[in-house]
Amino acid sequence: MFTDKDEDDKNYVTIVTGGPMKYHNRRRVRKVFADKLTLFKFEPINSVWFQDIIKEIAPARHRLRLTQKVLASLVGTTQSEISRLELGKTNPTAESLDRLFSVLNLSVEIKIHPK
Repeated sequence: MFTDKDEDDKNYVTIVTGGPMKYHNRRRVRKVFADKLTLFKFEPINSVWFQDIIKEIAPARHRLRLTQKVLASLVGTTQSEISRLELGKTNPTAESLDRLFSVLNLSVEIKIHPK
């Protein structure tokens, strides 16, 4: 999010990044460079195939009678990351999904077909 820091100083802009609005989340940069900065904002993957994969995680975890915390320790991540993953609020890497699926005894098969 870009906001003008000072009306008198038009050459600078303050960049506010995610998290609580604390001082350490703000950076002041020249406007010349501000246009070149890319701030990444989370955008959920809305693809049907991805949602099909995600909706299988919680039932598989329940079948194995694992809590999110135990699953997270087996996978090597945090409980909050498992929660965000099950809710579809994160974009996991292929490597993290591979680790998760191996713990849950799941496999994924991707087939590519011409339209």
